[in-house]
Amino acid sequence: MAKRARKNGLSSVKVISVRLYQARMALRATQVEMAEHAVITPQAWNNCEVGRDRIGLDAAIRLYEATGFDLMWVYYGVKSSLRADAREALDRLESGYEPPSPAPSASSSQSTTRSSKSRDKSSTTRIS
Repeated sequence: MAKRARKNGLSSVKVISVRLYQARMALRATQVEMAEHAVITPQAWNNCEVGRDRIGLDAAIRLYEATGFDLMWVYYGVKSSLRADAREALDRLESGYEPPSPAPSASSSQSTTRSSKSRDKSSTTRIS
């Protein structure tokens, strides 16, 4: 009976995977960035986020240190134990609030323009 409760309960692999996904969405991070926070491979993060594997204790501790999403929330959903910055990010996600996207910097828009001009020149063919 204990196995069934664990398999379907608050700390089931599937439920934990949803929380890891929520944490990533709240932080507006990629799976690679989350893997870097947890100091695991991107493939290992993906396996945890889709419910194939349960995130390990050491990785969960590193995730907390980097992001504020602590073990009680990751494993059991206890929101009151979240660090303030993580709680605020999660609250924004749950309320549907989306902050405005940062304006592109002048240097990034110039490099995009330059690369598109380069493509235009290289794709032009001369017909005689």
